[in-house]
Amino acid sequence: MAKLSAHGSELFRYASERARGLMAVMSDGTILRRTPFSGGWKVYARKKAEVPLAAWTEQKKAFYDRLPEWAKVSTIPSETTLQHWMFDGVAETTTGDDIEPDGRGADGAPSWLLVLGLI
Repeated sequence: MAKLSAHGSELFRYASERARGLMAVMSDGTILRRTPFSGGWKVYARKKAEVPLAAWTEQKKAFYDRLPEWAKVSTIPSETTLQHWMFDGVAETTTGDDIEPDGRGADGAPSWLLVLGLI
């Protein structure tokens, strides 16, 4: 398990449907991933050695600026909350709207169950 503090300062976090988790982009060129089931942060990707850190950082910041607002989150729901949503038939989007578990809100935000690849 990776510690956030072991990778410098945190630049930003975002929810990724592709990676199915919460991502933390770190100042040392590391991207960490966390899910409710991972038990903590895990290294997901690292900057290539031949890419200068400043260029990598600028590229990641530009990526973050292009993200939809619904992806700019800092926490994920607990495993217990996700289980409730799986069985209740009502889930939350990343922006807090109540929707069907496999749905998207009016703002395009997916349910957390979709983001985390649970349905």
